[in-house]
Amino acid sequence: MQTSIPNRNFNGSVRITLKILQETTMVVLHAKDLTILSATLTEDSLDRKNLIGRMEMCEASSQLQLTSKTQLMPMVKYTLEFIFQAPFRDDLHGYYGSDYLDDTGKKVTLATTQSEDLFARTAFPCFDEPAFKAGSSNETHDSDLLALFNTPVKSTEAVAGRPELITTSYEDTPLMSTYLVAFTICDFGKISAKSRSGIEVSFYAVRQKLSQTDFALQIAIGALDFHEKFLNIPYPLSKLGAYLERISSYREQWVLFDPKEYGVSQMDLVSTTVAHEIAHQWCGNLVTMTWWDQLWLNEGFATFMQQLGADAAMPALGAFSRFSTSIMQSVLTLDTLSSTHPS
Repeated sequence: MQTSIPNRNFNGSVRITLKILQETTMVVLHAKDLTILSATLTEDSLDRKNLIGRMEMCEASSQLQLTSKTQLMPMVKYTLEFIFQAPFRDDLHGYYGSDYLDDTGKKVTLATTQSEDLFARTAFPCFDEPAFKAGSSNETHDSDLLALFNTPVKSTEAVAGRPELITTSYEDTPLMSTYLVAFTICDFGKISAKSRSGIEVSFYAVRQKLSQTDFALQIAIGALDFHEKFLNIPYPLSKLGAYLERISSYREQWVLFDPKEYGVSQMDLVSTTVAHEIAHQWCGNLVTMTWWDQLWLNEGFATFMQQLGADAAMPALGAFSRFSTSIMQSVLTLDTLSSTHPS
């Protein structure tokens, strides 16, 4: 992916390895509001001729239908490649631009993603369903900016003839759903600490507010330690990041805490919000629903576990002791509505 913040647009390429399960002439995947510059489908064992005979876009379902010139055979390995481009979105979905003021009052633009639930398809062509999992990426961007992805940086390389650009490559991700893909180009500051098991936990924020993420970092470390011990399943990556990077992304009001300005209610909000996103590293990321009608499993478990995680990280707040009043009563209130009991 190559991102141009001054022009508020991006272009990229995607390579997808396919294994056909039954004979077909059609491949259907997702793309929305992307300009597809080229598309190729090749069989790895042949001369790599492009097998695509026709490409059609269905705007209503955001689906891209590729029809092959020949039958695609079961258990044969095929490679699907796209080159595409698009402007930044302005609706906080997919790959979008966001503006803020720095400490001098200057407007600064960052580029970031919101892929859940059906928005990865607006950032790159993909099989945008939770049951499909893949991984890995690299990003070309302005050399004076920070590029964040789900996994740690593997290498950086200057772009020949373009001294203002660098390409950042990342370690391969575990297989993961497209709605978890997250990348950001920004000028944020960073604070970090190590968990008990050696995971680097980091928070990124605008520099003038970075100190206000100290409390969230404390909660994230405590919640991560709790979940690894309670579930007896190690966190699978070498880092856990959050920005204002799973990666988890937050709006400022959910993660910043300044003891000079806020009280216990903000501490409670930040602790349960951060613990909720930490819980999703297991309840959703590691164990994923097949389709979105099972989203309640992700959110139900994460909502319950957030209280336990926040309680373990900051016992003085008594998060779990208020579970019945802060969570259960609101659920029971909704459950009394006739609309929740269709006949």
